[in-house]
Amino acid sequence: ARGGVGSGAGRTDCGRFFAEHRNKKVRILRFISVMDDDDYLPDPDKVCARYNLPDKFVYLPNQFFMHKRHDLVFSALAKLKRNGVKIDLVGTGNSQDDRSQDYYTSLMNLLNDNQRAEQVSLLGLIPRADQIQIFRKAAVTLQPSIFEGWSTTVEDGVALGKDILLSDIDTHREQNPEHGHFFKAGCIDSLAESINQLWCVTRPGPDLERERLARIENRSRGLTFARTFLDMMGEA
Repeated sequence: ARGGVGSGAGRTDCGRFFAEHRNKKVRILRFISVMDDDDYLPDPDKVCARYNLPDKFVYLPNQFFMHKRHDLVFSALAKLKRNGVKIDLVGTGNSQDDRSQDYYTSLMNLLNDNQRAEQVSLLGLIPRADQIQIFRKAAVTLQPSIFEGWSTTVEDGVALGKDILLSDIDTHREQNPEHGHFFKAGCIDSLAESINQLWCVTRPGPDLERERLARIENRSRGLTFARTFLDMMGEA
């Protein structure tokens, strides 16, 4: 008779899709990303060099699921290139979407058709330790998804003090990262303009001062998460 979700937007969706449970009590537990002290010790340059990554890049750490909108990103990069702006992109994540076995292939075709393959590095599934160093090195973290319960990509960026460019869906607005920058969800023109603006004012990481402040803030956020969880378990 009771349930838990990760965001207020998720609670709204729950009532919309499961109308028979609309009057039941739903609790919200907003998770955070937690980094270990050892995550800050490696040299991100050395890790990125192993993957042959460029010095400056936008990082898109999403599974290749249809709602994550890699197609939008690739189209935005193509538009910028036609206007003389070349931006390097790094992507990680599972390349298989159970809803469409051909989706990843269609994305590769989109890259090749627009002749953008040379500026996009797709690494697939990599160790979490390496992923964190790529996060740290990135100039900008990108989250273009059109549906999220509570975005891990955003929370990872928050925990590392990154500039995050994210779609303006309700969940992302609710997460509202300190260094967040919003674009209109699903809009190539808005994404291209926003990427270009951030690219001009950012530089490769890591930003050690931002990381220090984010670590302090994350301790407080972690306590809030833990207390909320305990309150929910106590009530249950």
